[in-house]
Amino acid sequence: IHSDQLALDYRKAVSQYLKDKDAYESDLKSFVGTEALHKAGIISEDRNDKPDIALNNFNIENLNPLINDSLAILHGTINGNGFVADLYHDVFFATDIMLDSFRLNDDYLGNFKLVNLWDNEEKRIHTTGELSRKELRSLEFSGDYYTKREENNIDYIIELKETNLQFLNAFLPSDVSKLRGLASGKLTLKGTPDKPLMKGKLNFEHGAIKVNMLNTEYFFGGKVIIAEDMIAFDSIPLAVLKGYLGWALGTFFHINF
Repeated sequence: IHSDQLALDYRKAVSQYLKDKDAYESDLKSFVGTEALHKAGIISEDRNDKPDIALNNFNIENLNPLINDSLAILHGTINGNGFVADLYHDVFFATDIMLDSFRLNDDYLGNFKLVNLWDNEEKRIHTTGELSRKELRSLEFSGDYYTKREENNIDYIIELKETNLQFLNAFLPSDVSKLRGLASGKLTLKGTPDKPLMKGKLNFEHGAIKVNMLNTEYFFGGKVIIAEDMIAFDSIPLAVLKGYLGWALGTFFHINF
């Protein structure tokens, strides 16, 4: 894994059957250098038995070989904890994770916090998260994923506050590059993972993007409307390095992004 060798501490790796409780007790620790994954607890029919899981200084570069995408290289360190309960009946779990110094390729995004909580009555995972840079929250989101619904099983609200757009360069088509700028606004995300429906408005500041075929960098700003089937902009100021200034309007139609 990554450049280190995964070492399992067998002295602390214990899994034994507790006959009197009809349960399994485990204490497992694995290490990659100074990184650690720890799982300990009892798995039984007793809802109060909750195996705990902890991550300590886990380097997410270990995940890059699994993702196997040279255009999206992850960097950062994860610390967090969670638990799972009542595996025999109504599963209940919660996690609280912090990703420090998160970078995508060479673009620094900040510190990412993610909290998940399972709601067994609604069969949903409630999630809250935030991305912060220098104590400022540049992105916040919250919502639910309904695991049993066939349709309309995602329902999230996403708020951007001068969010740096450079990380999107990893996902741009080859004919454009060097996207940068800040985006602010609020979006809703509904539908399903295969057919997402996003709506909202974004305001761009200090935006720039290069059209490779023309070898020209364009500077832009203004408001953009995002609908379920289109992205529209009207009278957005557009400029190039030589100082030519114009205005752009247009609509991009899409199907499920």
